[in-house]
Amino acid sequence: MNDRKLRRKKAKKKEKEAKKEMAKKVGLFLKVPDQCTSCSAKFDKKSKAHVQSWRVTVIEEEELVTLYCPFCWEAMNSG
Repeated sequence: MNDRKLRRKKAKKKEKEAKKEMAKKVGLFLKVPDQCTSCSAKFDKKSKAHVQSWRVTVIEEEELVTLYCPFCWEAMNSG
């Protein structure tokens, strides 16, 4: 194969891997809960304040997605 074909083949493979990774991330995003994992406070996905202040943690190996309100997040990280 010539150099041009090799570059195209590598680029195509890289693009395919990127699409696969993006699909995986989107799948995990869809698993975000509707409430705080700790205190069960409701999470409003349409609220800009909630989206900016609540914390999401992801464990990719287990495909575990957790959501914490600001109060629970602060309590977990302060002591």
